[in-house]
Amino acid sequence: MIRRALSILIGLAGALLLWSWWQRGHEPPSAPLSAPETVLAAAGPEAVTEGPEAPDEAPPASDEAGPPAEPPAATEESASDPAALAQVAAGWTPTRVEFDQSDRNGHIVLLQRADAALADGRLYLPPGDSAVDLYWSVLEAAPGNARARDGLARTVDRLIADAQREAGRGDWPELARLLPVVEQLRADATVLPGLRERLDAAAPTRLALERARRALARDRLDQGERNALGYFRQALAAEPDNQAAREGVALIRTRLLEQSAAVAAAGDFEGAEALLARAGAADPEALQALADAASVVAEARSAAAGRLLVQAHARLDEGDADAAEALLAEALAIDAEVIGPGLVRERIRNVRLYGGFAEGERFSEPLAGGAAQGPVMVVVPLGSFLMGSPDGEAGRRANEGPRFRVNFARAFALAEAEITVAEFGRFVEATGHRSRAERRGSSTIYDERSGSMRERASVDWRHDETGRPADPAQPVVHVAWADAAAYAQWLAEQTGRPYRLPSEAEFEYALRAGSVSRYPWGDGAPAQPLANVSSTGDRSRLRREWSNAFPGVTDGWFGIAPVRSFPANPFGLHDMAGNVSEWTEDCWHSTYSRAPSDGRAWVNPGCTRRVVRGGSWASGPDQVRSAYRLNIPADTTSPRVGFRVARSL
Repeated sequence: MIRRALSILIGLAGALLLWSWWQRGHEPPSAPLSAPETVLAAAGPEAVTEGPEAPDEAPPASDEAGPPAEPPAATEESASDPAALAQVAAGWTPTRVEFDQSDRNGHIVLLQRADAALADGRLYLPPGDSAVDLYWSVLEAAPGNARARDGLARTVDRLIADAQREAGRGDWPELARLLPVVEQLRADATVLPGLRERLDAAAPTRLALERARRALARDRLDQGERNALGYFRQALAAEPDNQAAREGVALIRTRLLEQSAAVAAAGDFEGAEALLARAGAADPEALQALADAASVVAEARSAAAGRLLVQAHARLDEGDADAAEALLAEALAIDAEVIGPGLVRERIRNVRLYGGFAEGERFSEPLAGGAAQGPVMVVVPLGSFLMGSPDGEAGRRANEGPRFRVNFARAFALAEAEITVAEFGRFVEATGHRSRAERRGSSTIYDERSGSMRERASVDWRHDETGRPADPAQPVVHVAWADAAAYAQWLAEQTGRPYRLPSEAEFEYALRAGSVSRYPWGDGAPAQPLANVSSTGDRSRLRREWSNAFPGVTDGWFGIAPVRSFPANPFGLHDMAGNVSEWTEDCWHSTYSRAPSDGRAWVNPGCTRRVVRGGSWASGPDQVRSAYRLNIPADTTSPRVGFRVARSL
C-alpha cells in the first residue's frame, strides 16, 4: 500500500511539473529571439550584393508584415511556406490542435496523427499538423500521457539532430528557423549555445543564402539582377566549403538541365542548347551531369530529325519530291548527323527522275483483280548517247544518220525480256483480241528444208519460227505492230500505268547500254555467246548452217530461244541484240534529220511503216550492229519479229 501511494504521489508530481513546463511554453519569450530577420538587420543592407552597384533587394512581404495573425493552414505545402517559416523565426510557439476531448478515442486519433507526422519528418511544420503540435495538444489535455510525452521527447531529439546537421552543412537560414523551436522546447540543451554562436558568426553567409532561396522561389536562377546563382556564389566566397550553397548551385544546374530537356522535347533545340550552356556556366564541375543532359538533347534532336525523315519517306511514297526535300532540309537543320538522309536524297532523285523507282530496279505490277502480274520491268538509267552510226563504221547504212545526241529528260523502264507467248496468250484470253495473222489466216515461217522464209496458212502467235506450237517461254512472234500496241494498251488499262511500245531512241540507248562500239560488246565477234544471232557453230535439226554468221561462235540455238537464255546487258536487259527483232513506236524515217533529241518517238499520224530494231536469231553480223534499223510495213507478221514494252516513269 505504501509503495502504491508513493507511486501515485510521484505521478502527480510529474504531472504538476509537466503542467508548469507547458504553461511556461505558452508565455511570451522573456528575451527577443535571434530570428533570421534580427540577423539580417544586424548584417545591414550592404552585407551582400551582386556587384559594386547592385541595389539590395526588398525583403519579402512576410519580413515587413511580421508574423501572420493566424497560423497558416495545415497543408503539405505550408512546410516550405515563407510566411510559416517567418512566423517560426520571429518567435515560435506551438499551435493548439482542437479535438473532441469527450470522445474517448480523441487522444488516440491525435496520437496516431502525431506518430505519422514524426515518421514523415513533419516535426514542427506545418502548423497544426506537425509532430510537436499534435503531441503537445495531447499533453495539454492529458499531462500524464506517457505516449505523448515520449513522442514529444523523440521529436525534440530529432529537431536538435537536424539543427546540428544544418550547422554542419552551413544551412544557416534553416538553422535560424530550427533554433527558436528547440530553445522553446528544450532550453537547457547543452548544444544550443554553440549553435547560436555559430549562427550569429555566419550572418553574411546566412543573408546570402536567404536571398538566394528567395530568388529561387521566384525562378530567378542565374540571369538578371539578384539571381540565386549570384547569391550562392557570394555565400561560397564567404564560406568556400558551405555545403548548402554548393547544393544550391547544383539545384540551379539541375533546374536548367530539366528546362533544357523539356524545351528539347518541345522541339526548341536552340533554346535547349542555350540552357545547357547556362547550366555549364553555373556548375562547370558537374561534367557527368552536363554530358548526360547533352546526350538527352542530342537524342531528342536525332529523334525529331528522324521523324521528319519518316515524313519525307511518306511524301515520297505519294510522289511529292518537293515536300520531301523540304522535310529533309528541316531534318538536317535540326541534326546534321541524323541517320538516313542519303536514302531520302536518293529517293528524291529517283522520284524526280524515275517516278519513285531506283535506277536499275526490277519491278512487276499487278494486273486488275490481282490474279496475275505484268511483265518484269527494269528501270533504265538516265543519260544521253549519240544515236546512229559514225560514217566509217563497217556495214553502215545511210538511214543510220546523221548521228545526233539524245538527252533523256525523263526516265523509263523496259521489259526485262521480250513478251512471251504465255504473256501474250493471257492478253488474248482476257480481251478476245484476234491478231493480224489470225484474221489473215497465215503468217511467214522459216522453211528449214529450203532454208528460206515462206507463207504458211493457219500460223499465228501460238506458233514458233517453223510453224510448230511455240514454247510458252519463247518470245511471241507472228504479231503485227498493231498487235504489239494493243498488248501495251491493255497493260496500261490493267495497271493504270503508262505502258507503251518503246521509242526507237530508247531501244538503241538500252541496247548500247553505255557502249559506243559497232556491237554492244565491241567491234568484232563476241568472245563467248552473248546473244542468239547467226553463228557459224549453230546447226538446225536438219544440220543446216548459216552462210552469213559470226565466225568462231556457237550460241546453241539455230532458231528462237526461250527468253533470258543469254546474259543480261549492263542495264539488266535480256535479248536486246538478238533472239527476235522488236517493234518500236516510231514511224519510219529514212534519216535522222529533224528527229526528236529528247528520246520521244517520232510519229506521223496514219503512217503505215514502222521501225524494227535489234538483231534476231537469223541476223547476220551487219544486222546485229547497235545502229541497225529496219523499215517494215506495220501489218507484217514474221517469225523474226516480236516486241517488248516500255513504261514511262
